[in-house]
Amino acid sequence: MWKVEKDWPVEYVTDNILQFGYMPDDFTSGRIPYANIIHPDDQERVHTEFDKYLEEKVHKGFTLNYRILTKFGDVRWVNERTLIQRDEDGNITHYQGIILDITEHKKAEEALELNVSRLEALLQLSQMTGAPLQEITDFVLEEGIRLTQSKLGYLAFLSADEKVLIMHSWSRVAMKVCKIRDKPIEYPLESTGLWGEAVRQRKPIVTNDYSTPSPLKKGYPQGHVEIKSHMNVPIFDGNRIVAVAGVGNKEEDYDESDIRQLTLLMQGMWTHIKRKWVEDAAKKIHGPAAWIQRGWQEKFDSDTK
Repeated sequence: MWKVEKDWPVEYVTDNILQFGYMPDDFTSGRIPYANIIHPDDQERVHTEFDKYLEEKVHKGFTLNYRILTKFGDVRWVNERTLIQRDEDGNITHYQGIILDITEHKKAEEALELNVSRLEALLQLSQMTGAPLQEITDFVLEEGIRLTQSKLGYLAFLSADEKVLIMHSWSRVAMKVCKIRDKPIEYPLESTGLWGEAVRQRKPIVTNDYSTPSPLKKGYPQGHVEIKSHMNVPIFDGNRIVAVAGVGNKEEDYDESDIRQLTLLMQGMWTHIKRKWVEDAAKKIHGPAAWIQRGWQEKFDSDTK
C-alpha cells in the first residue's frame, strides 16, 4: 500500500519483499521510498503514468510493467497491478496493489524477439548479393552489436596459418570514441591479450568484468575505448578459424543467448562470403580469403593466399 506522496512512501508491504533482498521495515520505516528501487531508465515513464491517474479522476486501477533494482544489485522485471483508492470527492487516498516478478517471462519474450531479429538480419544479408565486402561486414557487425545490446564491436580475420589477427573493421561508436592515431592492423596471436583467447581456446570467451585482474590481459594503450565488459567468438570454416568477432560494454552480463546470437550471425556472414567466392570464381579470384583481400591492404597478400 503506497501513500499518495512524492516518491510513493510505503505504508504496508508483505514479507514477500524478501525475495528482492529487502526487509518490510526498509520501506514502512520511510528509509526507502518505493520510487528509489525503480530502475533509473524507467523512472520517468512510471512517474508519467502515475501523474496521468492523478489528473484524470476516472481510473479505478492500472497495470504497468517496469524494472526494479533489488538489494542484491540485480535487475528484475515486475508487473504492477494496482487499485486506486479514492474518497467521496474523487481524491486519491492511497494506492493498493501487488507486484509480480515477470523477469523470466520477459527474458523469454526478448529471446524470441532477438531470434526473429537475427533471422531478419540474415535474410537482409542474403539479399546483399552485389554488395562489396566492407558493406557486408559493416552491416553484420552493427547487427551483432544490436542483437547483443552492446555498445561497440570489431571484426578481425585470421591469416591462413592462424598466427596473425588482421583487424578488418570497428563499429561506428568505437571509431568515434577511440583516440589512438595510426591504429595497428596486424596483431600476432602469440602477443595478443584477452581478445586472442577465442582463437587460442577455440571457443567463445566472455569477460563480464573487464576490470578484474587477469594474466591473459595485456592492457590497451592510452586513448583506447574504455572496455567494461567483452565477448568475442571464433568464426569457423570447418575446423579452421577464419575470423574473430567481438562486442563490448553491454549494460548487463553477457550470457549464452548473446554467444548464440553473435555466433549464428557471424557464421551466416561467413557462409555468405563463401557463396560470394563461388560467384567470383569465374573472375579468377581464388578462395574466400582472396575475396576478403579486396577489403585489406596490399601488404597482407601473403597472409590471405
